[in-house]
Amino acid sequence: MAQHSIALTGSGYRALVAGGVSTGGAPASRDYLYQQLGNGNSVEPNRRYYAEFYNTISPNSGHTAKSLGLALCSATPSRTAISSVIEGAPNNSYGNWQRIGGVFTTSAAPEQHLMIGDFSVMTASEYSSPAYIRNSQIPLPANTSPHPEPDKEQYRLGNLGFRTEIENQRNWHATYYIDNVLLVPLTEAGPNHTFCAYAPPTPLGTCAMPPQTGATYLWEIVSSAAPGPLPTLTPSERILPSITVQPDYTTTYRLTTTVNGLPYTSLTTITITEPTLPSTLLVNCGQPATLSVLCSSGAPSASGIVYNWTTSPSISPAPVTQNNTVTASPTVPTTFSVSISLPGRSRTYTASSTVYVAPRAGANQNIVCGASTILGTTCMGTTISGATFFWTVGGTTISGLNPTVTPTAPSTTYTLMVAIPSLNQLLTAGQTTITINGGQPCPNACSHPYANNGDYRNPVGPDDELGEAGNWNDVTIIDGQGGQVIFDGSYHVVGPVEFMNGEFILMPGTVFYVDGGRPGYPFVQRGTQCYPDLLDGDHYLHLFVG
Repeated sequence: MAQHSIALTGSGYRALVAGGVSTGGAPASRDYLYQQLGNGNSVEPNRRYYAEFYNTISPNSGHTAKSLGLALCSATPSRTAISSVIEGAPNNSYGNWQRIGGVFTTSAAPEQHLMIGDFSVMTASEYSSPAYIRNSQIPLPANTSPHPEPDKEQYRLGNLGFRTEIENQRNWHATYYIDNVLLVPLTEAGPNHTFCAYAPPTPLGTCAMPPQTGATYLWEIVSSAAPGPLPTLTPSERILPSITVQPDYTTTYRLTTTVNGLPYTSLTTITITEPTLPSTLLVNCGQPATLSVLCSSGAPSASGIVYNWTTSPSISPAPVTQNNTVTASPTVPTTFSVSISLPGRSRTYTASSTVYVAPRAGANQNIVCGASTILGTTCMGTTISGATFFWTVGGTTISGLNPTVTPTAPSTTYTLMVAIPSLNQLLTAGQTTITINGGQPCPNACSHPYANNGDYRNPVGPDDELGEAGNWNDVTIIDGQGGQVIFDGSYHVVGPVEFMNGEFILMPGTVFYVDGGRPGYPFVQRGTQCYPDLLDGDHYLHLFVG
């Protein structure tokens, strides 16, 4: 940061040689005052500054200069590579001090040196023109130089370096005295500010300019998001170099700084962003949900803000609130609402959010060998708009919330996933493990194929058939329902049959005609036990009981 003000010469004055004819495009026979800014600091880049200095011509000057100016540079000054940032006509009446000043914008490069001098280029014809020759005869002072070089002397007082000519004859250069050099940032409205919900007392305006500049100030409100007429400042506030404001709505302020009769305007905006909650939120069943009141610029920072939270439906246990956050564990979709206020301020805010509860994977299961099952879920009292559900097992994805699966491994774990594209959320909603046969290996399937060679004839009629003809994929269950099943007569077994859950009695004379099996499928299966190859190539088998 640059110093607030840089006064180079105090109450004394220094002299410099100006003018001179251009030699090869470069100014000749001229000197410059220069100084490095205090403590090696630089002026702030890309910022407006005000600079001024006072000048009067030396009584021994035989010429006048076209102009005098002030320049900034980033390294040790080189008069052939510097252009002025402010410039003006010098005072050519000895003893009458004249101010040269103005506002300029610094460059992007760090500038650490200040120079004052004649940066103009005078041609030979201009140099000899009467417009730049002084004809008045002023007595010359005696040569007081103690320096071995009789006509020039180098002074260095404090940190100020300069050259001046003291000659025992008329000085045919343009020689001026320089005093009261000032470099100061222009007073401006200052940076923009952004606050969430409420602005704290916020000072506007950079440092005031020194009184000797004669600067004046005028503040105005140029726009506001507040309803109704445009707010105003008090008359006493309007003319201060800095003010403190606390708007409830986005407001833009303009400062006009007038110096040397010229106005310079700058704007600053205090932006108030509205606090909100996320419109919707998805959480796992049984997991807590935490909501925070936030703005695009962050959390509200003003002290004393009051938050009143409510839920619909009510939640037990009650939500835990702390400043701008609330935490609760809903089991059904719940709307959280909050009202936001600050004592002493007119503006209040409201916000709401709906929290949806994702289902969780159901309980683990144990199934028999070869069976299928449905993957169950819990917390499914409501639906979630736009949600998609799928299960993952290994590298496989199974679509749907409650799909039917037929695992083959002794133990298989399925993971439920819930995706809400509109919320950009993907939740892992628990796991279900399916165990087959208690984790024990299943017996081998029947491995003996049978075939009816095509010339078998049904001796008993269709009403006495057992099994499903032509369907060798499904086993027909003959369920005794815990009691007795009596077979008495002749039966035709046309498909796989399983006897279960009861006592099966074959009366004397009962005959089973067992049809040949389809290759690769069981012939007759009871429970999980497979019978050996009974037919041995025959077309049918008679079973006589009793």
